[in-house]
Amino acid sequence: MPKTGCMITTTAHSPKEKIPMPSPRIKTHHKSHSTAGMTIVELLIAVSLTIMLSAIVFTFFLTFAKATLTMADYSEFDMNTGKLLQNFSRDVREAEAITWVNGNSFKLLKKGIDYTYNYNPDQEEVTRQETGQRSIILASNVSELDFIAYDVSGSPLSPGISYSTLSDNTKMMQVTGEFRKDPTARATTTSKFVSARYILRNKDTPTP
Repeated sequence: MPKTGCMITTTAHSPKEKIPMPSPRIKTHHKSHSTAGMTIVELLIAVSLTIMLSAIVFTFFLTFAKATLTMADYSEFDMNTGKLLQNFSRDVREAEAITWVNGNSFKLLKKGIDYTYNYNPDQEEVTRQETGQRSIILASNVSELDFIAYDVSGSPLSPGISYSTLSDNTKMMQVTGEFRKDPTARATTTSKFVSARYILRNKDTPTP
């Protein structure tokens, strides 16, 4: 009997040959980045911070401005005080006679020329006027002012006596007062001043 069988054939692969492997599929996910704006909460926070910072800056600026204006007031007061006392002290010391017009005004005679001092409480000004010349403002914003007269012994003369008697007996003089500014947007600024007693050296005064 003839032999029957199955023939199995195998295919041999060379060791150098590589069997192709199926490439894996790599799934990639592309994320879409959102470019949305600020939320309403973030916007409210930003606005609140801006308002707070603006309020702080404004308060600081307002305080600084008020302090600067107050210092300017005191500087003006010092200048007015210096101008008033410089003229007042010189004229009193060189005066040969004094004539009281009223409690707020008097004339000093010096080398044949009258120098009139006047305090106007309504206009809050102290002026000095030389005969034949224009009136000069020595000080402004003067809320209070007193011209005080003393006799030869240094005793204050009563304002109740007649002005002619007051003129005859005045040997020394002093001025006191107060500067004042009442601005609407800030606190009131005040400054008091008191002069020394100045002697009318060239004036003859009766002994009390």
